[in-house]
Amino acid sequence: MLQNEYTCEIITPLVAKGADKSILELRASALKGVMRFWWRALHGHLSFEELRKREGELFGESGMSQSPLTVRVWSIFPSGETYLLPHKKQVRTRSYKCGQSFKVVLKARKHLELYDRLFKIVVLLGGWGMRSRRGFGSITIRKINGNPYALPSDSLGIKCLLDDFYDKSGIARPMIDVRESAIVVSSNRDNRFPYIKMIEVGDVWTNADSLLQRIAQSASDHNHEHKRIAKSGRRFASPIVVSVIEDHSCQVNRSGRLRPIITTLNSVPPFSLKGEVDQFQAFKEAILT
Repeated sequence: MLQNEYTCEIITPLVAKGADKSILELRASALKGVMRFWWRALHGHLSFEELRKREGELFGESGMSQSPLTVRVWSIFPSGETYLLPHKKQVRTRSYKCGQSFKVVLKARKHLELYDRLFKIVVLLGGWGMRSRRGFGSITIRKINGNPYALPSDSLGIKCLLDDFYDKSGIARPMIDVRESAIVVSSNRDNRFPYIKMIEVGDVWTNADSLLQRIAQSASDHNHEHKRIAKSGRRFASPIVVSVIEDHSCQVNRSGRLRPIITTLNSVPPFSLKGEVDQFQAFKEAILT
């Protein structure tokens, strides 16, 4: 059995719960589910048949095959509080606070290098827990197997990580282009699931609270269509995923080394969203600059 141990640190407040919704908990099954989601999002260029086959090989298939991957999370005690709607100072709840560390262990009978690259991409692009598409629950990696490690924080470094991931997967890759601070991913397919279309890195922010307030305010200002959907009783997850990363090129203290990173997913609503493209673009621009 191959194994990697990751020392992770929380960089925006994290609110994750298990079966008991009154208790905060970092669950290995939840992290594995997040890894599976992002694996699928990285493969919008595959046919549905190939996607299902590859996903089953890596994460298992109900009643047919078991995943080679085992995930363990050495949990910690929540010691902070946060507002889930920080622009309004509303919905105060207990949280894991910025600066808390915990360990993640990936064990695999095979494909450990591929799982390693995937985990790094997951940490970069997505958060963990509640409001994770709006900047909450962002983490970073401090060490791998006891050795210091820093995730990439610019478009070129992120593209290199993506290239390395596809090299390890051994399957065809999509077209990936870097355009200034954006990474554009072209799938050349019309798949009906949320796959990555673009990754954008924003300007440096001085602290997590200010950045989360901006994200929440922008979401409120440019969320008219989703508010209409919510009132109708239908559900639709936003195709715009906002997370937070550290900027290692910034020569200031740790609280001034944060950047928003926005991933635009393929949008597959079951109904028409009037004006969604314009609203999504305005939402992103308010955060990135």
